[in-house]
Amino acid sequence: MQIEPISISSNIKKQNNLIITGLFFVVASIIIFINADLYAKTPDSVAPQIVRGLSIFSFLFFAGITAYLLFRSKNEDALALNSKGIVDHTSASSIGLIEWEDITKIEPKNISSGEFLMITVKDPEKYLKRASIWKKMLLKMNGAIAKTPFSITLNGLNLPPESVTILVNENYRKFKFNE
Repeated sequence: MQIEPISISSNIKKQNNLIITGLFFVVASIIIFINADLYAKTPDSVAPQIVRGLSIFSFLFFAGITAYLLFRSKNEDALALNSKGIVDHTSASSIGLIEWEDITKIEPKNISSGEFLMITVKDPEKYLKRASIWKKMLLKMNGAIAKTPFSITLNGLNLPPESVTILVNENYRKFKFNE
């Protein structure tokens, strides 16, 4: 079955807002690290060390997310549908191509005010083994929360989540049932 290729890009305005927010938290983490001694109530207090440790964690977390958003290719489509399957680049845990023939279920889901398409596949290991260790950890956490490791983040796309859900489901039916 031939499916007309569809490409959906990221919403650049939302992405830029996330970058600015991430930079704010990076700067705040640095300022808190530098001023950690202000949190000591006594000279032998361990509070500054705890504050420094938490600010280092905060810095690394927000710097990582901000760097990912900054260096992610602006020309790359966040989501593409073609005759082979769904090519997902919507988040750091995206796996790339998920073939139509491997998909058993596509289900929209709201989790913590985020809208997602949960993708259930026949053999998750086929996709997990091609992921990096970091991505594999994210996918396994996703699987524990959502009952499937693979999800498409809909909030950051240029189309409304409902429209993307309809497009994905229509193309899945075209492949599955030769409509």
